[in-house]
Amino acid sequence: MEHSASSPGLVNGLTPQQMEIALAGGAGALGLVPTTAKVLTAHEVQPSSAPGGTWDITVSVSDPSGGPGWEAVTRMSFSSSSRRESRTAVGGELPVLVDPDNRNRIVVDVARLS
Repeated sequence: MEHSASSPGLVNGLTPQQMEIALAGGAGALGLVPTTAKVLTAHEVQPSSAPGGTWDITVSVSDPSGGPGWEAVTRMSFSSSSRRESRTAVGGELPVLVDPDNRNRIVVDVARLS
């Protein structure tokens, strides 16, 4: 599994500008589609200025077209430790936006978080 955050300037396989577009409702223009992912592991990234820390979350992604799923890593910052605990719990499901043609492009769909 390749870590999407390892590429310079990319987090979750997206540039910061693409992340903003995706999270502002422009995911379709970037080739991202909604699906869900199950949390497998979570590891804190240092340093982080976020109150709840910044975490790399390994997830098992459900293929939005019904094919076989895949594992990916997404990075997320949290506004509090309680939010982080609920979002990174192993086995928990997260709404995500993915690129079925480039499985390293993934971002948690914060608009659909409950």
